[in-house]
Parts: sequence; structure tokens; C-alpha cells
Amino acid sequence: MTQARIPFDERGFLAEPRRWSKEMAAAIALRDGLEVLTPDHWEVIWTLRRYYHEHGTRPDFDAICALAQLEDHCIEHLFRTPEEAWRIAGLPDVPQASPRAH
Repeated sequence: MTQARIPFDERGFLAEPRRWSKEMAAAIALRDGLEVLTPDHWEVIWTLRRYYHEHGTRPDFDAICALAQLEDHCIEHLFRTPEEAWRIAGLPDVPQASPRAH
């Protein structure tokens, strides 16, 4: 899948998140400068997707590493920003959950 065929909104999120695929995630990651998505990257991506589909919002990103059973601050080590992880996971631009929600 070429990057030109991936439709993004004005903030760089997928315009049609329901069309997300693993191949699309790899293309978005490459566009963001991540050449390889490791198993830990994928664990974060799948955890973000599960969280969004269960709660309809972004998580408190500090909790994602624990939910993914990875080391603390895993997102900081794997991605440039939590927003980058969210975009690669193919999720829509939605507000983050309040810390009280956990």
C-alpha cells in the first residue's frame, strides 16, 4: 500500500479509520520515520485499538504500558509521541479519557 493511497484528515489521522489494516499501520509508521514495527510496537497498537473499541475514547497513555504488559514508559521508548502511536493504530482523533476513568 502506498502512502499516497492512505486518506488522512487535516491532523494526520485516518480519514476512514474502519479501513485500517496492518499494512496501513506499517505505511503510516514508515511515513512517521519508523521503519520496523516490533512485537512491542504491535502490542501497544493492539492495546490501543482494544481500549478505543471498549471505551470509545483515548486512554490515559500512562496506563497503556501496564495494560499491554510492557515496561513503564514503553510508548516513550517505542514512539515519538502517544499521538503517533494512536495514528499508527488507525484510530480517530478523539479526546483523551480523564484520569478518573481508570
